[in-house]
Amino acid sequence: GSSGHLSRSFSNGGIHATNTLASAPISKASPKKDYPPPPEDYIDPKDGHIWRAKYCVLEEGILYFYRTAEEGESEEAQNERYESRMYSEEQEDIVLGEVY
Repeated sequence: GSSGHLSRSFSNGGIHATNTLASAPISKASPKKDYPPPPEDYIDPKDGHIWRAKYCVLEEGILYFYRTAEEGESEEAQNERYESRMYSEEQEDIVLGEVY
């Protein structure tokens, strides 16, 4: 399964990834991977509904959806996931405050 890969890809530390954005040398630690293209859209003959494939990443109990694997595994997407978790953790303190 690819789920083991997903958790490993983030465990190398989103903090380092955000720091490297400022200095932009193109040499990256991991070489660019060739991901297979997503499956074609499927149109259901019964009702005409269009089913589109999505690439899904599960991290820290949150599901993230992307159009392609390449997009979902990009450095930008990994940074966004990291930042969204940091933001939601900050908000939880407020939300879980006092609800009567």
